Amino acid sequence: MKKPTAQAPELQLDIDRLAYGGDGVGHHNGKVVFVPGALPGERVLVRLEESKKRYDRARLVSVLIEAPDRRAGDCEVEALGCGGCGLRHVEASVSLNKKAESALDEMRKLSKQVFWPEPTLVPAFYQHESRARARLHVRHGKIGFFIKGSSRSLVEILGCRALDPKILDLLGPLTEAVEGLQHLELTVEVVSGARYLYADGDTSPTFEARVAQWVRGGVIAGFGAAGRPHHLGEEWMIERTEILGRGVHSARKLGTFGQASPEMNNKLRKRLAEAVDRLRPKRILELYAGSGNLTLAATGSGRTIVAVELDGPAVQSLRKTIKLNGLGESVRIVEADLRAGLPHELEGAFDMVIMDPPRTGASEVMSAVAALKPKTVLYVSCAPTTLARDVGLLAPHVFIEKLDVFDMFPMTPHVEMMAQLSLVDD
Repeated sequence: MKKPTAQAPELQLDIDRLAYGGDGVGHHNGKVVFVPGALPGERVLVRLEESKKRYDRARLVSVLIEAPDRRAGDCEVEALGCGGCGLRHVEASVSLNKKAESALDEMRKLSKQVFWPEPTLVPAFYQHESRARARLHVRHGKIGFFIKGSSRSLVEILGCRALDPKILDLLGPLTEAVEGLQHLELTVEVVSGARYLYADGDTSPTFEARVAQWVRGGVIAGFGAAGRPHHLGEEWMIERTEILGRGVHSARKLGTFGQASPEMNNKLRKRLAEAVDRLRPKRILELYAGSGNLTLAATGSGRTIVAVELDGPAVQSLRKTIKLNGLGESVRIVEADLRAGLPHELEGAFDMVIMDPPRTGASEVMSAVAALKPKTVLYVSCAPTTLARDVGLLAPHVFIEKLDVFDMFPMTPHVEMMAQLSLVDD
């Protein structure tokens, strides 16, 4: 990699599109130039910061001609270089369309043998204060997100507009006692307002005393730490919500994964529940079931589910969720590592496969899923590129019936997708 000198000249570029990931794309001397913060239709002044054989990266110096979709800066944390919201400069009304378009462009390049239909966009109503779960970095007594382009330097986020205010209320007092920690995870249960805290790293006596005082005083409902079998207060985060008019309770053990936006997670579960009810499968195989977030959406009268998960705390959460909702007769759990393929104890036919893999995707199981010959596969993904790769592994024996794109992370380049796949014979 060649880095231009500090005296690299300033260049004027016309930006013609957004790349996957949110950078503006221009061209100079026959090379692509990626410019964070620039929008299609803009003319910008930039300074080259990194040069590679096939592309350059540049820093935005100023916007000479603004796109009509540009939004004025309204976040003091972003002005300090925070990388938490990479598309805050785009008007909310067009942001989802732009990032879905750039994601689909990338997906079509990666799986040219697959026909990707135009998606149905599912926007977020709440742009600000939408994240009720935050995993924050801790460095040198500061709590925050990394500065753009850095994995070491932090921006403190005491005034972050993306987070639920009930999370922000705790950050100031915590800053005084976080030395030795690496990460903090804070979660708010939106119905009850209960707050939960989970820590990763060495906790100081000051931190322990403050957290214990908060639990006793009801400031937080529960506290846990990585590598410790014990907790303070509540061990379980219980969410109460509705899916297609059905009241449900989901349980997550402290430290297990959960979606950041309750609003968008409910919209995702609603869309999945509608698809399952419409297609009427009798027997469902759910892969990467986690703590049961989508299991609840897939249940129904006369329907059975085999849910596969490996992570211990997630399996415990799934069992508790099943018990809370009286689903013991209709949901069976299989503990297995899907990185080794589908477990051998799966028996019988499945009408539907639901899968929600981690960001790395599900390439290890795609051929085995196809061999099961389900009528439908519902693939939920937080990483469009691995979704495209995995669906491409099924080509030419796959047809995408429907593609939903969810604004799970407003003001960022990230989207969540749900693809409804049908497998076709030769």
